Amino acid sequence: MASTPLSPALLPLSEHDFPNVSFWTREKWTTRKRANNNVSNGERTGKRGGGKMAKGINISMRYVEDQHGTVVNGFHIKAILGASHQLFFQLQALDKHPKTWGAAGTETLHAYCQEMEHQFPELALCADNWKSKYIATQNYPSWYNSHGKEKIKAEVHDDDSNIEVDQPTKKHRLPRVHGKPSKKRKSVDLGSRQESPSYLPTLVSHSL
Repeated sequence: MASTPLSPALLPLSEHDFPNVSFWTREKWTTRKRANNNVSNGERTGKRGGGKMAKGINISMRYVEDQHGTVVNGFHIKAILGASHQLFFQLQALDKHPKTWGAAGTETLHAYCQEMEHQFPELALCADNWKSKYIATQNYPSWYNSHGKEKIKAEVHDDDSNIEVDQPTKKHRLPRVHGKPSKKRKSVDLGSRQESPSYLPTLVSHSL
């Protein structure tokens, strides 16, 4: 039987057409992780494997396979994670990024999975888009903690030598510059808010 060509999935693919894919369901991946004790092979997602990934070795995401059942390398995983983060930023630009990925609405989940599978068709080799969903679930919390909130940093410049205290009322007088009282300066840092990357398709913005 000729192999089914792999293309971006608009409809769910059939496990029977890709018999070499080992982790068609999340349950199969969970069973493998438990069998390996989560630690012996370094598969604890987000805890190990960063250095190996930089060398092209995939340790934490061995459930990502091509249509022949070959686990993709670490360089490819790095590209997948980069695209996932860019989609998080795109949701943020649309003010559609949830506090937790579990709170993401149906349209957000659908747009995210469809876009990830469009860029990386091997992620469609599973049931119920679980691979794209799992990548988001595992990586969104750290992204949100680092980038999801606007960080406002106020810097107040006080010079104690410029404050005069009158007794007994202890009224504070601000120094005058050119006849006008000076004001405490505040600088606002909006942190990591970024514009949506131009190279990403507009699927998410059209869907939300």
